[in-house]
Amino acid sequence: CLELRLLLGLSQAAAGEFKGRAPFRFIIYPVDGHWGLRDALRQYQTMFPGFFERRTQASGLWLVSLPSLKNVSDPQNYAFWQATRLTETPLAVKLGLDVYPYTIVGQRELGYLKQKVTSYADVMAVLAKKPESTHKSRYTWEEVKPLVASSSLRDAHDQLIYRLRQTDWAGNSVSFPMNPSPYLPVSADQPTAASHTFAEMDRALHTYPQIHGFYVDSLAMWGSYENYRRDHFAAVRAPLAHDTQGRVCLPNWMPHVDYLKELRQHLGSRLVFANGARPGRAFCAFQLDILGLEPSLRDLEFRTQIDCLRSLAGPKPAVCLLDYPEEGLSRAQAEEYVQRFVALGLAPEMRRVPWPRYKDRDADLYARFLPIYRRLDRAGWQPVTQAAVTTNDVWIERFGTRSPELYFSLYNPGPTPIETQVSIAHEALAVASSTPSLELVENRAINLTHVITLPPHSLRVIQLQAAASK
Repeated sequence: CLELRLLLGLSQAAAGEFKGRAPFRFIIYPVDGHWGLRDALRQYQTMFPGFFERRTQASGLWLVSLPSLKNVSDPQNYAFWQATRLTETPLAVKLGLDVYPYTIVGQRELGYLKQKVTSYADVMAVLAKKPESTHKSRYTWEEVKPLVASSSLRDAHDQLIYRLRQTDWAGNSVSFPMNPSPYLPVSADQPTAASHTFAEMDRALHTYPQIHGFYVDSLAMWGSYENYRRDHFAAVRAPLAHDTQGRVCLPNWMPHVDYLKELRQHLGSRLVFANGARPGRAFCAFQLDILGLEPSLRDLEFRTQIDCLRSLAGPKPAVCLLDYPEEGLSRAQAEEYVQRFVALGLAPEMRRVPWPRYKDRDADLYARFLPIYRRLDRAGWQPVTQAAVTTNDVWIERFGTRSPELYFSLYNPGPTPIETQVSIAHEALAVASSTPSLELVENRAINLTHVITLPPHSLRVIQLQAAASK
């Protein structure tokens, strides 16, 4: 059976309708028993169409981790540039890339610290007096200190929450998780993480009005904290929660939702692209136009994260950036990754450090599968397939609603070949049973009454009402 569990917290420190109260609602509705949760998702998309509206026709890979756009030999493969070098914005537009400047609202950090920081006392000392640093950080001490005062989180003992880190981008650093709520009290002398980030974006838009939107980093990591800071409770726009010991708290993913809603209003027709669309971030994901995820090799074994991403995105672009071990990624792993993710309509880019790692090796792989991905992506993923396969191990997904832009992806996730047959509910899809079909990977006409052989870890894509290319 299905269970609904609500972790509601009550506090007099909350404001308005949430002061000592926790109103909530939910919907119970029947679903088609044959399709089960797929039909539940289809109906959910119908009930909340704004969460699943596609606002861009751009389609392609997520571009990040490179020294300069001048080093990109295949700009035609990319669509969404996570821009950290805004001076190259005119070049990006010329190359046909959509520009999304990097922002992060869920944390502020003091980086490249010369002194060793190991304790709470050390952290408080670094905040009290400007520390020496070895390099320039993204944000200065003068910027970070007031944001810690206004927006930092507290633990259950009212202690400042922080993380000591050693990273490629900030060296020896102290990171402070931030409450990104746009409803925290703000003034010229007391900015908040939200107001500080909005000001940063406004400066970028003033200089580069051709920007398509903004990228928000790390919804997953910085939304994972519980905040016990009582003066933040008054800014909530949803009921508070409680921890495993029954203590009232504010899960930090919740003000991220408020921030993303405000960001959409702030940007108007421009778009929101963010990383961290994974289990536990559904209400964040619903506010995004482009959903990003950094999968790992574990996602070549398990479907939980990528099924979640696919479900949350609906017809919107869902783009991935594979993280892999330092020792590297084999060609076989790259082939499996690309085909597995294209089967779900997910854009399969990978980290390329140093740039352009594996570009030449895998150029043929992307030349073969990226055009297919784009056709699936633009047709739009549909939760109810109206089709079935005779072998349970084979994945099947549908993209599009009407032929000729009607596609079915078949994927064999296993290490041995599989033979299967496909049956399609032609009446439900308003297509004749005699409609010709084309298999896109091998570019050949296919008879759906015949057995289809899927090699190990391989993808095949069927298009209805199409003719083979000459």
